[in-house]
Amino acid sequence: MNYSFYQKNQSGIPNFEGFSESLHISSEEDNPITQGQRPRELNTDNSTSIQPTVVLVQPVDDPTNKSFLSNEIKLAKALAASTFGNWGIGKITKNLGRNLLVVTMDRHYEDPSELLKITEIGPWKVKCRLPASQSPSVGVIGPFGADTSNEDLTEALKEAGFKGALAERIFKGKDKIKTSMFKVIFDSNSLPPYVRIGYQQYRVNTYIGKPWQCYKCQRFGHSAAFCRSAPCCVLCSGPHTSNECNKTTGRICCKSIYIHRIEAYAGGGVAILDRSDVTCTEVQLTKFFSSCLEVLGINIYLQNGTPLSVLCAYNPNKIVTTRELMHYTNQLQPARVVVGEFNAHHPMWEPTKPANTTDRNIAQMLLDDPSISLITPPSLPTYYNVYQNSFSTLDLAFVSANFQPTVAVTTEEDMGSHHYPVVTSIGVPPSTAGFRKWSTWKFGSGTWENWTAALQQPELQGMDDQQREFTNFTSNLIEASHKVFKKTKEYTWPKKDQATPGGALWLKRLDIASQRLSLCPFFL
Repeated sequence: MNYSFYQKNQSGIPNFEGFSESLHISSEEDNPITQGQRPRELNTDNSTSIQPTVVLVQPVDDPTNKSFLSNEIKLAKALAASTFGNWGIGKITKNLGRNLLVVTMDRHYEDPSELLKITEIGPWKVKCRLPASQSPSVGVIGPFGADTSNEDLTEALKEAGFKGALAERIFKGKDKIKTSMFKVIFDSNSLPPYVRIGYQQYRVNTYIGKPWQCYKCQRFGHSAAFCRSAPCCVLCSGPHTSNECNKTTGRICCKSIYIHRIEAYAGGGVAILDRSDVTCTEVQLTKFFSSCLEVLGINIYLQNGTPLSVLCAYNPNKIVTTRELMHYTNQLQPARVVVGEFNAHHPMWEPTKPANTTDRNIAQMLLDDPSISLITPPSLPTYYNVYQNSFSTLDLAFVSANFQPTVAVTTEEDMGSHHYPVVTSIGVPPSTAGFRKWSTWKFGSGTWENWTAALQQPELQGMDDQQREFTNFTSNLIEASHKVFKKTKEYTWPKKDQATPGGALWLKRLDIASQRLSLCPFFL
């Protein structure tokens, strides 16, 4: 018996979510346990469409089964001595979170019923089952008119031959703004390249939903149930959970604008979070006629009233022309900052790598527009290629030439992505507005019977002075409330109130935004 251990799944084997350790077992012909003991005729078709048989093994809920996945050598020997070893094991994978073992056989079996009857592996009692044979695929199609309902499109898909398809319109943002695109769940393992509905052909793109975020460490890609990282508070970013946070002041909420990409080749999204006490407005950008970049922009007002434009851009690995770059930068204020992932290499910021078309176009933009400068340090590692074990500078930052001495670009610690967080700091303070948290009555702290008893009998002195009578009446109610009920604290944040040049509309937006909470500080 030959045992070999490795840490990551290899290609060609089904990828089961959450598995962190793997054990590979290969049976050789001289193995006395498996030699000549294959139980039945197997399907020997070598077509790539036929996958090896996969069996899920889970220990029965018993105190003696706690060591099922804790001893790899003992488990491997027990598997080799069982029916699994007789039939031929290709690979096993452990899921420590679910206490589950995935056994991938070395070939495809037409009838694996004998494997499903296994109830014991060595000293452990187990139950075996097959994984789901099919998982639905989710795609996006469109555009469709505003009057098209979910039922209409679902019925049209069934008429087009997709019997198990289910359509649902996509809405954008918290305000549930209706879009022209539909999310479609297909009852198949793969998406069709297109669908024909109403004599028209619609391309089917992969649906990219909201990322899976851990509410313990606030990172993406896993849940809090299996999180081993240190906690991070979503309210104040402190090293504790949100339920343990006792910070009642200094929280700054954020507003957000974003573009959510639904194309399969693009993935992800572009977003800007601006702190709600910072005076800023969204820039309504005119789209380039053959746009490749995805862009968002805001104007941040500085304390001297000067607007500073911030443009966030993403290049989904396409060729970006100099005209397109100039088209967007020309729509910004003279004071401007352009940041984003441009997927470009150039000796100007990566001396060791050759340039391509997009890189040369960016360099040409810097030559054509002397008012804007590149401030990303040469060879700043912003991206890590796990396959080539190398770093690249894909995230760039540009600023107006007069702001260049006040700007610094740095990277933060790894947060679980191929890209490192890039912080562009500008040494100019923005204009901010303060929020006031009014105190409110806590009616649950007392009873209305006690409040009624605390009321003083009014002194009726006639209606000659109505203002005095009104003052006495309201004072009586407030005094009784103070005796019986408690109040919440009243506070204002930030401590320094700054003038707001945005006017009444902006103050109204700030008042609405102050009711929301977010974790993002003011970083460009």
